Amino acid sequence: MCQTQCNEESSGLESNASSTPTYKDSYQFYPPLLQPESIDYSTIDSKIALELRLPPAVPYKFVFVRYSLSGSFALQRFFERCNVYPCEYIDFLKSKSAIHKNTYFDIQHFHTYEAMQDNKKLYCLKPQDTIILLARDPISRLKTLVNHGWYVKHIHNLDHSFTMQEDPYDVVNRKGYHNEHYKFTSNSPFVTNGLLSFFFSTWSFDYSSVVSKLALCQNITYIDMQEIMPERAFDTMTKLAKKFNFTLPNEKDREFYRAIRFDKTSYILPLACIIPINHTQKITLHITSLYEKNSDFLSANNTIFDTPHPLLDQVAFGMSEDDLKALQDDKETLGKVKAYMVRFLDELKKAYRLYTKKQQA
Repeated sequence: MCQTQCNEESSGLESNASSTPTYKDSYQFYPPLLQPESIDYSTIDSKIALELRLPPAVPYKFVFVRYSLSGSFALQRFFERCNVYPCEYIDFLKSKSAIHKNTYFDIQHFHTYEAMQDNKKLYCLKPQDTIILLARDPISRLKTLVNHGWYVKHIHNLDHSFTMQEDPYDVVNRKGYHNEHYKFTSNSPFVTNGLLSFFFSTWSFDYSSVVSKLALCQNITYIDMQEIMPERAFDTMTKLAKKFNFTLPNEKDREFYRAIRFDKTSYILPLACIIPINHTQKITLHITSLYEKNSDFLSANNTIFDTPHPLLDQVAFGMSEDDLKALQDDKETLGKVKAYMVRFLDELKKAYRLYTKKQQA
């Protein structure tokens, strides 16, 4: 973890020593065009508020400036585990009661075509804000992008349910790889000159521009993605919690911080199998990667699988207590579920093997 003090000051921004400081002195290059303290934020459209450079009216613990392909989702999950939650600019304009008391200002720098809008949020910050900037070397980000994949059908982004009437192959075949025209042409990673050009023109790799807009901020903590990898994540979160005053990570959750957040299960799991019981009731079997299993559900592994399957150390099957009992009581349906889920895991194993084999170095 690296911290820099940005002490550069512009002579044009310095206050006259004999004058009384105004609210504008609290902001950096572009102070708000209206006095924030006298405005009812709930009456202002978020786009207008951003153009006016109005800062969030609700206190936040820190600002998180993050880039894609750098473990930003994993770090978000780590923050949430420590009881501090993201809040985007538009969320700060809502009723204060709707905002979690432990929050951070979330500024995402993902795409080049969104850069102008993203940068406007940086102009709303104050020099006294504490900032976390997540970084990763560009070549590693590019490798991740090549191997990233996406939902073959966009509806999969919203619908994660299926039934046993569907072929397990089709259920698992959710992840694909597109060319520079967003046409899915493969179920395994590939790279072409055209695709690389598309990546560079679409995804944001511009660190220097963002940092330059934070030049008056006196407390910027840079976090390299390597510091939130499994072997270091728990210790990193402990240091951040002490520095930014949020809940320390719990020792019993150490394994949670050791799990890889983006892997071969991404865009395939989670899934939910909807199962009819006795022609009148439907129950749900939740299928997740092992680290994503919901502690509110009971494990259904021993009920569904009579013999160990190689993927059961990576995949979790969970159900509510009532649903699990209903399945156990319906022997006919249970038999069908057992047979289907073995086929499901076999297809999932093939998909994992293909992804691992074809992954670009």
